[in-house]
Amino acid sequence: MKAMRNADTLMEEPSGVYNGPACFIYGALSSYSVGAEKEHITQFFPKAEFIEIDDAAHDVHIDQPLHFTKAVIKFISQNENLS
Repeated sequence: MKAMRNADTLMEEPSGVYNGPACFIYGALSSYSVGAEKEHITQFFPKAEFIEIDDAAHDVHIDQPLHFTKAVIKFISQNENLS
C-alpha cells in the first residue's frame, strides 16, 4: 500500500515546472477539457504542445489510432535531439 502513504498530498495542487518538451494529445469529442485547460497546463509544462484529434473521444489511441500514432511519431521526431 505504498500509494496510501501519499494519501494526504494526493489531491494537492501540483508544484514544480517541467521545462522539457511535452505533448498533450486529446480527442475533440472527449468530456475531459484538455483544450480548455491549456493555460493551466502550460503553467507546469511551459513548452507543452497540444494536439486535438477530430472524431476521437478520451481514448484517442483507440478511436483514431492512425492519427494518434502519426502525432506521437511527429512529436518524438521533432524532439529526439532534446533528451
